[in-house]
Amino acid sequence: MWTQRNKTARTAPSPALCRTAILVVLLALTAAPAAAVVTGSYVGDGVDGNSITGVGFQPDFVIVKQEASGRNTVARSSAMSGDVTKSFVDGLVEFANGIESLDANGFTVGSDATVNTSGQTYHWIAFKETAGEMTVGSYTGDGLDNRSIAGFGFQPDYAIVMGGGARESVQRFQGQVGDASLEIGSSAVLSNVIQAFEADGIQVGSDSRVNQSGEPYYYVAWKEVAGTTAFGTYSGNGTDNRAITDVGFEPDYVLVKVAPSDSV
Repeated sequence: MWTQRNKTARTAPSPALCRTAILVVLLALTAAPAAAVVTGSYVGDGVDGNSITGVGFQPDFVIVKQEASGRNTVARSSAMSGDVTKSFVDGLVEFANGIESLDANGFTVGSDATVNTSGQTYHWIAFKETAGEMTVGSYTGDGLDNRSIAGFGFQPDYAIVMGGGARESVQRFQGQVGDASLEIGSSAVLSNVIQAFEADGIQVGSDSRVNQSGEPYYYVAWKEVAGTTAFGTYSGNGTDNRAITDVGFEPDYVLVKVAPSDSV
């Protein structure tokens, strides 16, 4: 699952999860306007076509998570056509009435419970595609192993691939060894999925989560940029109020993923 916290770099895994964890930090600083990242929240009204405005740009990637438990984190990319949204977990197909569109100054949500239950608080993060730092795109699966997906304009340090069909979304982090990658909703190490970061993109295997013949796939990728985006690892120790101090700046958004120690 995705764990987000505003304005803090602190995280404390439970003793049961004191394995190596991967820390990802994504931040837009006012001193670095090219890195367009904005976070915010809203209260659902249950009404279809609810416009969330004030983002300041037309986003290329939006993540929405209900604050209460029980609802999946969902996302939409500008590479997606029509009224479609993807759940990060549970291997669900794209669905309608979620994040319905990405607009000039924000995005519009439908009445689906993952994005707009009346009275519930939702947190969101919006990204603008930035040359050399963050990109989105799509491809159609061909079922072939060792396939290069190019045209990113940089070698990624973190990437997500979301299948349009009933597929789990997957991710690969900077520092993962071999062809290791992870499902967003699981700590099990995968192979034959996102196999490598290449000079201009990623290499995917033949696994159906990234390359089922004829199915659509959507990718999002980031490159580490000093002062705005940082990636790293730490080993859990079960201690409360533990500070992770090597980020280099105060983040607005933090993603932490636990992983077996032999995968990084």
